[in-house]
Amino acid sequence: MAEHEGIDLVSTSHYFIGGGAEHTAEMVRRTTYAHNYGAEGICEPGDLKVMPLAVAGQGVRVVTGAGFVKSRYQGAISEMYMGAVTEQEILTIEPAGSQAPRSDLIVLRIRDPFVQGSPWDDPGAGLPEDDAEEARAFAKYAFIEVIAGVPAGTRRLQNVATYENDTAITLARVDLPRGEGTVNLARIVDLRKVAIPRREIHTRNYELVPSDGTQSITSGQTYPLGQTWPSQIDSSWSLLDIPEWATRMRIVLTWNGVDVPAGTASGWVWCQVGETSNPDHVVTQQRRWSTTREGWRTAGTIGIPAKLRGTAQWFFPRANRTSGSNAPRLDSASGIDLVVEFFGEAA
Repeated sequence: MAEHEGIDLVSTSHYFIGGGAEHTAEMVRRTTYAHNYGAEGICEPGDLKVMPLAVAGQGVRVVTGAGFVKSRYQGAISEMYMGAVTEQEILTIEPAGSQAPRSDLIVLRIRDPFVQGSPWDDPGAGLPEDDAEEARAFAKYAFIEVIAGVPAGTRRLQNVATYENDTAITLARVDLPRGEGTVNLARIVDLRKVAIPRREIHTRNYELVPSDGTQSITSGQTYPLGQTWPSQIDSSWSLLDIPEWATRMRIVLTWNGVDVPAGTASGWVWCQVGETSNPDHVVTQQRRWSTTREGWRTAGTIGIPAKLRGTAQWFFPRANRTSGSNAPRLDSASGIDLVVEFFGEAA
């Protein structure tokens, strides 16, 4: 065993050392692992989605994209691969038998024949040296595969017996009723996860001043119409940029210091994203208010329509009054706070 100044050269490694030092594939994989904090999954929300065939039949298609896959090969130390599908792939799904339903997993698996304990064959084995080098250089190492007959409800390949140490990520599960072979969208369970989901948090707030006057809830229009409350938000809050990569948003909207007069009244509050004239505008779920209860807050997690991604939109606090004549109001002792978190999930 070679040694130098007490350091075992076999058990140490390095990266970005000059002077002709060798930089191994293991160190590149460790760098990828470190950059990802060890998180595996797809790269972008739309990557590697499993879909039915254009005409539903005995198969599925996997769209293009890339994924990060943690190495589970023997001897791997904090290593991660990246695999990509550059052209849509079509996979055959065998029909379920007549006696019982069947579930299959669709996975992205890395077959690396050059690591310790690998079960995969060297693509250059048995070839002359020049041919072997060419075969290895252009061989396929990332595969989209069907793992047939897994337990019902399985969500991860490594939870299936004999696959515990597979270097793969799970993309979807196909559930076929007994005797059925047609794969439609309802029979595909999306199991993808973005390796490092991107997130942005934005806040807006406004404190009313005496010149704003009193802002009462007067609209009797039903949800999702109503009124912007307070109306100053139209001019006081700036547009909020929705990232192109964001597929969902988590919204928390709070009204503070609401003046509740004597008597009873009730209605709803919610948040609207985009102007009413925009056909792609969306709203959170409505939250009930009543002069007999406290708590003026609405919150929700909603999907972002594709046409809103990459655009700037207003976020409107909305309200209506559906009963009673004593309207809650905002005045110079009132304020409103908005927190929006954008995030990208598999979509």
